[in-house]
Amino acid sequence: MAVCFDQFVEGAELLIRIILNNPTLKVEELQTERTMKNLYGHGVRLDIVAKDFDGVVYAIEIQKASKNASRKRARYYSSLLDMHHLLKGAKYDDLPETRVVLVTEKDVLGGGKPIYFIERRFVDTCESFGDGTQIIYVNGENQDATTALGRLTHDLQCSNPDEMFFEELATRVRYFKEDEVGIEKMSGVLEEMKREAAKKAAKKEKLEFVRNLLLQTNFSHEKIAELVGIPIEKVQVVAKSLDG
Repeated sequence: MAVCFDQFVEGAELLIRIILNNPTLKVEELQTERTMKNLYGHGVRLDIVAKDFDGVVYAIEIQKASKNASRKRARYYSSLLDMHHLLKGAKYDDLPETRVVLVTEKDVLGGGKPIYFIERRFVDTCESFGDGTQIIYVNGENQDATTALGRLTHDLQCSNPDEMFFEELATRVRYFKEDEVGIEKMSGVLEEMKREAAKKAAKKEKLEFVRNLLLQTNFSHEKIAELVGIPIEKVQVVAKSLDG
């Protein structure tokens, strides 16, 4: 579904407006399938990254598998947004407000609510900490057609545009399913996804090879890095995991 929001500002506005119950919100910047790298650890690819005209930054993931919507994943997304939006030499107070939104197929938090808003608070007073961050879980099991949020979660899981409530989303899905240009673009996206999956599989195999070399040989980290063709830092990370 994320590809449908590529250069689709109107759709991103619809999504965020309904989730935040803010009908006047306007999106200034929009990126889809944005990769956020971490030089010291795990990088991520986010379905949608947007910024509104008030400077609030949104990271939105539309997840089917519950395991991909863990609380610590949401926490990590929030930290990466901070890291990628504080320029060198800038003050910490220059950090933008951020919203991490996970739209899930199931009620992964198990509270029976259509939407959950999570933020840091003082333990003793429950007063908001006010650091400008918020994590939002949207429960995809809620498809109450009497509410805008329920209609939205229905449409995000619906593949038939004729059964969608929001014409903006239905028109976009038709473009990718029926228009020749849209079909070609979708095919290109699917091919890119296949290539990325192949790269991840190859990387996993390399790291497993490194693990075996560390366990079964006396090769130095430098030698293993040279043999496998990866940076020595990657070898050191694997070695450290074995020591732990």
